[in-house]
Amino acid sequence: MKKILTAAVGLAALAGQAQAADLSRTRTAMPSVIAAPVSLWTGFYLGGHAGYAFSGRFDTNSPVFGLPPGPGLRNLTNGNGFLGGVQAGYDWQFGAFVAGLAADYSWTEYDRRSPTTLGAAFPAVARSLGQGSVRGRFGFLATPDLLLYMTGGFAYGANSLAIDGFRTTRTATGWTIGGGAEYRITPNLSAFAEYRYTDLSGQVYAGIVGGPPGSPFVRMGVENHQVRIGVNYRFTTGPVAEPVVARY
Repeated sequence: MKKILTAAVGLAALAGQAQAADLSRTRTAMPSVIAAPVSLWTGFYLGGHAGYAFSGRFDTNSPVFGLPPGPGLRNLTNGNGFLGGVQAGYDWQFGAFVAGLAADYSWTEYDRRSPTTLGAAFPAVARSLGQGSVRGRFGFLATPDLLLYMTGGFAYGANSLAIDGFRTTRTATGWTIGGGAEYRITPNLSAFAEYRYTDLSGQVYAGIVGGPPGSPFVRMGVENHQVRIGVNYRFTTGPVAEPVVARY
């Protein structure tokens, strides 16, 4: 009996020591990483672009020197040439959608030459000197780094019309619409490709033909298609949060 009691006391002592050792051991919490929402597209950007304007139509509809409109001034079509410029804007990201405002200006040098109703000795030269716009932009993120968007808004441009060396320049206003894709290469650098159609209202070009008093004026509008590529540098990347680590 004495041996049994001694064994029981020994077992109890060992159990107590094991429990004390277990209580003194520090428990390590297992971290749980929760990805916080990110907004990589929110912020201001500035960049440059280059492209090509094609199928431009210098739409004239007035006679020269009182003569009936002939094929001359109505044949100022298919103007084309290169363009290049700068753009700036601000985007807001809402989940998988991005909305923003953008402005750009492109220096252009494309023209179209055609004989007037008076013949080849009096050539008419219509030229686009530059175009700009202020637009809205709305798009959808096909992937976190690829934005597909539509854009449109107010457009303006400087155009000139010269006949027999008499040249007049006017600024016309109108609208532009198009779409494109923009890809984020790094958190601060993105590249885009874009198509736009622009239509500028007709302006009256007076005194450019050197005709006698009372000669009718020439009215000309401009429309064209543009394909452009460019890069944007984004100064901010929105509220990009670090991962939240929860401990239990």
